[in-house]
Amino acid sequence: MNTYNFYYDESSHSRNINEKTFYAHNYYENFIATIIGWDSNKNELMASRFDRFSNMYKNDYCKDGEFKSQTIKAKNFEFGFASLNKHVTQFLHDYFSLFDSDINIYVCCISKFEYIINQLLCQYPRNNFINAIEYTIVKTILVYKPKELINAILNQDYNSFIKLLKYFLMQQYKNNKKIPHKNNENKNILSVIHFLNYIKPYTKISHTWNYKIALDGFKLYLKEKQIIDYHLFIDNEINTKESAMAVLKTENISNCDSKQYYQIQLADLMSGILFKLLSSINNECKYKNSGSYHSVQYFNEKWFELNKQSFILYQKLYDILLVYDISYAKVYTGIYRDDLNVLKSLLMYFHLYSYEEYNKRDPKYHTKEFMKTLNQVFRGDFDITIN
Repeated sequence: MNTYNFYYDESSHSRNINEKTFYAHNYYENFIATIIGWDSNKNELMASRFDRFSNMYKNDYCKDGEFKSQTIKAKNFEFGFASLNKHVTQFLHDYFSLFDSDINIYVCCISKFEYIINQLLCQYPRNNFINAIEYTIVKTILVYKPKELINAILNQDYNSFIKLLKYFLMQQYKNNKKIPHKNNENKNILSVIHFLNYIKPYTKISHTWNYKIALDGFKLYLKEKQIIDYHLFIDNEINTKESAMAVLKTENISNCDSKQYYQIQLADLMSGILFKLLSSINNECKYKNSGSYHSVQYFNEKWFELNKQSFILYQKLYDILLVYDISYAKVYTGIYRDDLNVLKSLLMYFHLYSYEEYNKRDPKYHTKEFMKTLNQVFRGDFDITIN
C-alpha cells in the first residue's frame, strides 16, 4: 500500500468575521486552503525539482529564508496574468511546471458570509429550495454591499438583519423590473422575500472561523481517491491541527515549521496565487457605480491582452486544477462560489485556443466571446447548486 505525504497552507484567513476584519483594506471574502502531496516514493524526485527551482529564484522570492506568496504583490494580478511583469510570469511558469499528474492537489474555497448565513438557516433541512435561498442572500450581500445590512449581521443583530434584508430585496426587485437581464434575479428575490415572511432565524451563530470546513472536504477527497495511509503536515497552526485530528480521526498529523519544509512553501504559493487571482476577479466583477447594474458588465479588455507567456500560464493552471489528479472532491466549495466559477470560465475559455489562434482576434472580441463561456459555466453550476 502506498504512503502519501500531504502539506497544508491557507490564505485570506480571518479568525473572526466582524467589522474590523470586513472593513480591513486587504479583506477578501473567500477563505482559501490548499493541500498538496504525493506518493512518498516520489520524495526524491520532488526534492530535486524544488532544488532546481529554488536555485533560480531564492534571491528574489524568498522572505526570511522561505518562499512566500507575499513576495508577489496583489497589484500584479490586477488584470489576471496579463498584468504580470516578465520576471513574475517566468517565476509562475516554472512554479506551475513543478506539478504533473502524479501530484495530488486539493483546494478549499469558502465564502465567509455564507458561513454565517448557513448557520442562520441551519434549522431548515437541506434541499434545492434552501440552497437557492442561501445563494441569493449571500449574493445580495456581496454584490450590492448594503452597509446597514452588512453591519447588522456583523454586529450579530439577526432580527434586524432579516427586516433590513426584506426591505432591501423589495427595493431591489422594483429597481430590477425594467432591466431584462435581471429577470432571473428577480425570480430568486421573490422566493427569498416570501421565505423571509416565515423565517425564524437561528441566533446561536459563531463568527469565529471553523477550521474543520477545509478538513471536511479533504476527508471526502481522501475517500474518493481511496487514500488510507498518509501523513498530513500543517504550517504551525494549532487550531488547524486540532480540527484535522477531530475530522480525520488520525494521529498522523503534525505541525511543522515551513522554513524546514519546502512542501509547505509550495502549498503557500498555490493558495496565495489563487487568493490574488480570485481577489482580482472579485474586484473586476464589482459594480463600478450605482447605475452600472442596468447593463451587462464586460471584463476590462486588459484581461485579454495576453502575450504568449501569460497565455501559457492559464493553460498550465487549467491542467493543474482541471486535468491533473481528476477528482470530484478536488475543489471543495460552498453554495456561493461565483469568483471560483469566473476563474474556471477563464481557464476554460483560454483552453479553447492555441496562442496563435487566440492572437488572431483582438481583446474586444475575446471580452465578448468570453461571456458565452461564463454564462455556460454559471448556468450549469446553478443547476448543480439548487439540486
